[in-house]
Amino acid sequence: MDETLIGYLLDALDRDGRRAVEAHLRLHPESRARLSVLRRMLDPLADDGDDPEPPPGLADRTLAHIADRRPYLRLPGAPPPSRRQVGEAPRRGPRRIDLLVAVLALALTAGLCMSWLARQWHDYRVLACQNNLRQFWAALQVYADGRPDAAFPRVEAAPPRNFAGVFVPVLADAGALGADVTVSCPARGRQAPAPCPLADLEDMARRRPDDFQVLTREAGGDYAYTLGYRDGDDVAGLRRDSGDLLPILADRPAAGGGNGPNHDGAGQNVLYIGGQARWCAGPNVGVDRDDIYLNLKNRVYAGVHQFDSVLGPSDASPCPVP
Repeated sequence: MDETLIGYLLDALDRDGRRAVEAHLRLHPESRARLSVLRRMLDPLADDGDDPEPPPGLADRTLAHIADRRPYLRLPGAPPPSRRQVGEAPRRGPRRIDLLVAVLALALTAGLCMSWLARQWHDYRVLACQNNLRQFWAALQVYADGRPDAAFPRVEAAPPRNFAGVFVPVLADAGALGADVTVSCPARGRQAPAPCPLADLEDMARRRPDDFQVLTREAGGDYAYTLGYRDGDDVAGLRRDSGDLLPILADRPAAGGGNGPNHDGAGQNVLYIGGQARWCAGPNVGVDRDDIYLNLKNRVYAGVHQFDSVLGPSDASPCPVP
């Protein structure tokens, strides 16, 4: 959505596109707030709107400076000056030290270029993942808006909806998923959600347990979804009003916990209920800096209370399976 809003601010949309954005803004106050943020971010670009005029006489002064530094400039068509004319001693070729300096300079430049390219590639993959998370956020909003309690998909305590990846077939069954969303992180390729009607889950779990196990491992793809929190003997899920700063979706963690493999262990993107997709270098980014992949008992189960956020990989359950 940010790309569309930026296009709107930069007047890069056609007439129909602008009308669609304006209609969306009238109905969604959170998008209007996001538009204001983007407008403030783009304000500095106005300073570069006009190319500055060069100072008068810049070209003449530049040529004069060159002439001062190189008194033996060759005129067009004139033969090159001899070394005797310019007072240089005859030289047979470049000195070894000159070649060494050139090689070192080339190696340094190549190293800097490779470092810059690696950084740019990392930033591109992080942004692609964030954009994919925002598409999931849009689907989550559509789903919550269609429910009287404004609840997001809930991972249940009992089979067959007791695995974190169930949020994908729930969103797909509600018709909320966009066509471009991928369950694999774009940094690792793209993979469309596997078709799995919710009505088939119970039958699959009972009659085809092997297929059901494959589904639980793969439905959520490269992402970890909220396991909710314990509410007595039941497991409660998150709602629109649970708090904008609670994480709901993120890159999945490593098998032993900590930063996951989607971005080579450097960190993870985290999606919050308020729609913010943030790059976080470590997993301690929940409320009070708690680990978003473990509950307060250091287990990959539902949180012990609402603000104990736990995001589990696709096959994670909110509580032990009897």
